[in-house]
Amino acid sequence: MSKPTPVSTEHAESAARDLRVAGRNAATLGSSLILTWGVAFLVRFQLPRFLGPELFGQFNFADAFTAAFFTFAEFGVETYIIREVTLRQKHASDFIGGILVVRLLASLVLLTAMYVGLSVTGRPEIVKQAVLIFGITQLAMINNASMAALLQASTHVGRLAVANVLSKVLWGVGLAVAIFFKASLPILVLPLMVSELVKTFVLLPVVRQKAQLQFRFDFTATKLVLIASLPFFLNSGAVSIGARLTAATLEFATSDKREVGWYGAAANLAGLAMLLSPLISWVMMPLLARAKDRSEKEAYGILRRAIEVLMVLIVPVTLFIFLGAHEIVAVAFGGKFADAAPSLQVLAFDFMPMYLAIIASSMLLLTGRHWYVTAISVLAVPLRGVLIAPLAKLCGAWLGTGGVAVGAALTEVIGISVTAAA
Repeated sequence: MSKPTPVSTEHAESAARDLRVAGRNAATLGSSLILTWGVAFLVRFQLPRFLGPELFGQFNFADAFTAAFFTFAEFGVETYIIREVTLRQKHASDFIGGILVVRLLASLVLLTAMYVGLSVTGRPEIVKQAVLIFGITQLAMINNASMAALLQASTHVGRLAVANVLSKVLWGVGLAVAIFFKASLPILVLPLMVSELVKTFVLLPVVRQKAQLQFRFDFTATKLVLIASLPFFLNSGAVSIGARLTAATLEFATSDKREVGWYGAAANLAGLAMLLSPLISWVMMPLLARAKDRSEKEAYGILRRAIEVLMVLIVPVTLFIFLGAHEIVAVAFGGKFADAAPSLQVLAFDFMPMYLAIIASSMLLLTGRHWYVTAISVLAVPLRGVLIAPLAKLCGAWLGTGGVAVGAALTEVIGISVTAAA
């Protein structure tokens, strides 16, 4: 029997070390996600109850509308960080300062465009105010995501987990107080903005210390990173817009605003099953990047095992939500939202293709096939736009009350299924 070469032994030790670190980070971040999931679970139950279908529809529209616009301020930098900074940590100081400046300028343009667009289309003043507050919140969330990516790339995620929990608790408490005092729609958005700004101030010193980050403005380096991040930007933008396009378009596709609220409630509940999806980018992508640096075969082995685990975990969740949708909606939102149950049943089939699309695209991005991923994601956006109006009309006529929301849910499932298959 031949003895292992020093190189193969070194690779094996490196792989084992990476798996231990990934396991520890997954446990740390997973625990924080479960705690934040608990807060989100309570908040997502109470907000629709307090607002009712029509007003909650306006809240959901403002959230989805703003998030879709602010996708253009992300620039795909998080994926670039995970892919490049994981292997050369000091590179982050070359471009982060410049990215923050460019994002601030882009945010001012986006806020102006959103306000003008809402004014021209005659949206209520409270919706425009909520959108502006959501805009500031989105800017903070995007910057926090970049700092989180830096910590994930450097494998120092302990403080990140604490910041995640702290921000969600602040959001939950603040929103509970706003609901208790029957606050207006714009005031209900403020707790999220405050929690994200607090998270920013918690993460800043940690990133400077753990990721050895120095903030400086280097125009040339920033430009090169933005160019290199273009496919990631187009991909993440298409995914983000596609995920929110259904809710945002439904506001204009139906005159019954309750349908928007019912779909929003169903999407909120379905979204709880997706709260662990960040672990794929937080833990899996750094792990796959290091594995691929040693051997592409090793990386694909990890990928196959991850898909097997996902299937084992997600199928029971899908069945549980599909079979118990009426009871889940009744407990969560009460009788006013009973017509949200059929759309929740449809959205239950969103989980498997969504997780598969996330993990498959992560591997394709790491293996240099980013333009393939981008093309697939971009083409899926108009597919949703084309489908939602006829499906909403067809299901509304076929199923009656709540049918428009079912059509929107079908649009979402078809869109992500086509993406995952491609």
